[in-house]
Amino acid sequence: MGEELSGLSVKDLKNLESQLETSLKGIRTRKEQILNDEIEELNRQGILFHQENMELYKKVNLVRQENAELHKKVYGARHMNEENGGSQSPDSPITIALVKQPADNYGWMLGNSYQQLASILAKLSSTNEAAHEQLDKMIPA
Repeated sequence: MGEELSGLSVKDLKNLESQLETSLKGIRTRKEQILNDEIEELNRQGILFHQENMELYKKVNLVRQENAELHKKVYGARHMNEENGGSQSPDSPITIALVKQPADNYGWMLGNSYQQLASILAKLSSTNEAAHEQLDKMIPA
């Protein structure tokens, strides 16, 4: 590469050096601008990810609260039944039939068992626990 420079005068070499320095300065300026733009974009994405993580954390906590309330309702109802002298064991299913009332008075009643409710609650709880553990790993304390 330097072979072509052997016939140049000192003045020509200084001129070429100046041109190279000017070009190199322009290249470095452009490189710095590109890197700064990328850093800005990554910071924006980081903020968005943080906001999304906070929203997910709030949703997980809300679902946990709802599950706790359902748990209280399920096991609170069982406790109330036992206090009222109910003869059923805690694990025995509650059977409620859908009944058509006479004339124009129709009553609908929902039937389920404690076991089914507990199973649903356990599934919801384990799903929420897994999501919370993932969030805990993603969100620094």
